[in-house]
Amino acid sequence: MASSVSEQAATAETRAIRVVIAEDSPTQAVWLEHSLLKRGCSVTVARDGEAALRVVRAEPPDLLISDVVMPKMDGYGLCRAIKADPATANVRVVLATAQTDPADVLRGLAAGADDFLTKPYGDEDLDLRLFPRRVTIDASGAVTLDYRGEEHVVGADPARGIDFMLSAIEEADKRNKQLDQAKRDIQEAMTRVIDLEAGLRRLMEDSPQAICVAAPDGAVRYANHAAEALLDQCTTDVRDLQFPFPLTPGSHEITLSRPDGSSRISEMHVTTTTWQGEPCLVASFWDITENALLREELRSLSLTDELTGLYNRRGFRFLAEEQVGLARRRGARAGGLALLYADMDGMKTINDDHGHEAGDAALVAVARSMRSTCRETDIVARLGGDEFAALLVDYEPSEEKAVHTRLDEALRAANAANGAAYRLSLSIGVARMPAASEWTVDDLLRAADERMYIVKKGRARRGQS
Repeated sequence: MASSVSEQAATAETRAIRVVIAEDSPTQAVWLEHSLLKRGCSVTVARDGEAALRVVRAEPPDLLISDVVMPKMDGYGLCRAIKADPATANVRVVLATAQTDPADVLRGLAAGADDFLTKPYGDEDLDLRLFPRRVTIDASGAVTLDYRGEEHVVGADPARGIDFMLSAIEEADKRNKQLDQAKRDIQEAMTRVIDLEAGLRRLMEDSPQAICVAAPDGAVRYANHAAEALLDQCTTDVRDLQFPFPLTPGSHEITLSRPDGSSRISEMHVTTTTWQGEPCLVASFWDITENALLREELRSLSLTDELTGLYNRRGFRFLAEEQVGLARRRGARAGGLALLYADMDGMKTINDDHGHEAGDAALVAVARSMRSTCRETDIVARLGGDEFAALLVDYEPSEEKAVHTRLDEALRAANAANGAAYRLSLSIGVARMPAASEWTVDDLLRAADERMYIVKKGRARRGQS
């Protein structure tokens, strides 16, 4: 006939389970008490083994959960004392320990423990210990037990069962030791990572190269001391800023405007990174202001006409090709480009009749007239001799008459200032870059030159050259 060894379970489920906690760690005791109260248990906490034994003898609970290592009386001694007293022998004792050596488990069994909890344990482990496992033993000695809602039949040979249990405990102990070693390895790796990160942070802080880390929206996450100096901000303020330029991976030349009104030219290199778990962009940049100014001065010398101060042919082609390339990339969305090609009328006569100094003065006067007629964004050049050109940017066809009018007015003013020693005039051809075309600077020059030549021939027939 089968007999139950968990007769308290049915009645315990219909009332609050009375639990005594024997735990000298205040933190562990508070967590365990909170977890049990949350499950509707009635809980009493004792701080050592002797205090727990007094509580159990005064009013035997349904369950005692006891730490093994405690002052005054350890968990094994507490368990033996409870099981040796007929008044408390039926109290279920669960020993909680961080020790997983099979010898410790055998000591607990010898003391009369009903179950074990291996620290650290969680809610699921606690739930499995609140009620005794439902165990029945039939007449042959075979054991049937309920584990996590499933029934398992265990053979009747006690020695075999104990041997199997010890093997399982040894395997669990081996796994725990492997986990402990893995935790130590991870901790060592984390320590190395922290040391490397600290070293990298020191390198970044002390680097003469300015370094900023920013989120994809430009919000600055970090700036080193060199960035602080270049941006003329204290580091705390820098972190509250939006980075002043779009951050796209690659190398760029930028001009930084500083709070004092000055500006610095920097070369910036941007790469992607992860900063404190967030996808970010790291910008490293260094001050190249002096080199850039020297470069611009050298470029100006090589791209500028010495007599008039306008761009020379090389400078015109260099800048015009940038604008034409931009217009081609924009296609139909581009603003209009037009090239005004001008040739001075009667330049040979001015040189022959008034000398080359007068000829130079005439060239300068025409250059000033051209420059004053055009906008700052237009590219005005002396191509050589008495030929001039202006690339008009964002130009509309309706503006052509206004450009001619302004240029005529400027030339009349120059002639008036000249005192009629000679008359300045220009033959002009204008070519407009078709929308969404593949025209080059040479195509514009050729078209404008052809139209200028037609105008000049017409003037020659009328005796105006």
